[in-house]
Amino acid sequence: MRWSTLPNLTKIVGSAVGLPQGVTPTMKPPPMHQPTNQLWQRLMTPIVVLTWACAVWAALGGRWATGECVDMSVGGTTLLVPGNAVLTLLLPLHHSHNCLQLSLTEVQVVEAARLAVQKVNEQGILPGVSLGLRVVDTCGLPIYSAKMAAMSWLEDSLVCPQPALTLGILGPGDAASASVVATRVKALGVPVLAYAPRPITATPAIDLLLPAPTHTAQAAVHVLSGVGVSAVSVVHTDDAEGEALAKHFVSSAEYWYLCVAVTVAGSDGSMVAEALRGGPGTVVVVGSRHKVIGLAKGLGHANDIIDLLLVMEGGPLPEGELEGLTIPTIILQRRPIVLPDFLRFLHRDLSSDDEFRRQYLSTVAQCDACTNDYFGYDASVPTTVSAVLSFVSALQVAHKAECGASSGMCPSLYNLEVADWEDLLLTVPPNITTFPELAKTSFQIGDKDTPHYTVSILQNGNFTQVGQADMSSAVLGKVVIPEPRCGSPCSCLTRDQTSFSSSAAANITQSSSGFNIFSGSNWWSWDLPVTGGTNHGEMAVYMTAFCFVLIIFLTSGMICTYNILKPPPRD
Repeated sequence: MRWSTLPNLTKIVGSAVGLPQGVTPTMKPPPMHQPTNQLWQRLMTPIVVLTWACAVWAALGGRWATGECVDMSVGGTTLLVPGNAVLTLLLPLHHSHNCLQLSLTEVQVVEAARLAVQKVNEQGILPGVSLGLRVVDTCGLPIYSAKMAAMSWLEDSLVCPQPALTLGILGPGDAASASVVATRVKALGVPVLAYAPRPITATPAIDLLLPAPTHTAQAAVHVLSGVGVSAVSVVHTDDAEGEALAKHFVSSAEYWYLCVAVTVAGSDGSMVAEALRGGPGTVVVVGSRHKVIGLAKGLGHANDIIDLLLVMEGGPLPEGELEGLTIPTIILQRRPIVLPDFLRFLHRDLSSDDEFRRQYLSTVAQCDACTNDYFGYDASVPTTVSAVLSFVSALQVAHKAECGASSGMCPSLYNLEVADWEDLLLTVPPNITTFPELAKTSFQIGDKDTPHYTVSILQNGNFTQVGQADMSSAVLGKVVIPEPRCGSPCSCLTRDQTSFSSSAAANITQSSSGFNIFSGSNWWSWDLPVTGGTNHGEMAVYMTAFCFVLIIFLTSGMICTYNILKPPPRD
């Protein structure tokens, strides 16, 4: 590395971390020739790398002065496939407060990304370019995700003799982390793309599919109506995803006149359970993955308070992670596209570098309720593959435009701005030649998310698939659940009275009485009101209105009849 390149690196890193260096270039410097003094370079390069690593590390956190430090002994890079165009995958491979609980879904995401990269390199889709993959375990911490994203870029930039191109970042899955990451690395010219549909939009990151949380909420309402539930309580995780899903669920429930008696935000299921005492026996649990699992497990033993759980979240949920619940639980799980190549890759011969995959397969083998290989097949598998192939297609177009017919990486590729990469990602369809099964559906970036769900019930230690659901309807088979009960009193939330909170402690929103005289129908339609959940006051309104209309009709009829039958005047 020439010393003349250090000011450029200073400006780039400084703009990313908020340091007071002057100009803010948007991309990494092009590859340079070796310096003349090889010995001096060997002595100084480690110092330069460590200096800038410490600068990025310290500046990105923004919290060292207040003592709010993230434990950097957890997480970190867990997989590195070398290449001269590298994708960085940020995901919570482990979760829980100490980052020790392995996430079954994220293991499949890692394997899907690895398989896609392997196929691209084997088939030579990028002439003279090797696609690399770096997998970083973020433990679900936004600040840690941002630090590792910038450090990953720095590692690629200082590769000698030719820097690697940080092609982009996949993830993180939650909108809060993705927004922080995208904001911090935007000055570095690195686009951030979701590897799965997020519950809500992350800015300025790119969503693989535009979030549609109302579709998920409507599917849950259809399922509850199908099993005869008329009143529920809602528990949501204490984050933006949980709050958004809860709002959409309450709105959908109001339209179909499903009584929502109380909403609770929290992170501790045992604390939340007490807040539900005296309410409806059916509880809906919504929020971001992993957190919603912890809530469901905490609520799953409150048999004296809860009769039935319904669990849904922004992403797919493997039934195996909910094994052990004692309360009957209905699970909404996304229906994925099954890729046979991925299943074979996931179950390939075990090797020493597949520690997480071994843990995953061992967990599946020990799961008493898991009856087949598809029990935890994650819907993020095909979307992860599509996200990788979207970057491949963007690089193909950029390589042809910047490098012409030459093979390998040309310097001008390093100078493309982030807006150019984002335009390519949004306009060029993914190259799916390596996975023809993806042609069955559209994963074009910018499409609206239209999830379809399988409906399963966990009861007495057994998982049974009982039907399917989407935003328009639910088709259910025989579902044996306890008789749904409504708490006393069971007053319902209305849209104007609903408020949500995101604090770590349990926050309760108790409803007050109100009338919904259309009872789930619309004044402009001929839909009949749903009277199953109406209270006495609303029934009185209905009867009064009916009697008033009946009196008007009878009076008008008598007047018309009299006018027809009366004798005409003599003159």
